[in-house]
Amino acid sequence: MGKVRWTEKASSNLQAIHDYIAKDSKTYAARFIKSLIRATAKLGQMPRCGRIVGT
Repeated sequence: MGKVRWTEKASSNLQAIHDYIAKDSKTYAARFIKSLIRATAKLGQMPRCGRIVGT
């Protein structure tokens, strides 16, 4: 099994997403961020389950 590591840029983007949603609802912002983190955690167990994006 692999390990998912968040880059500084990805963490910054995650915070920006949270801040944007939190303008309307802090509860929904926290839920959405948790769902994103859970979705990426699956990549550690199933690394080929996602779409390949060019860099």
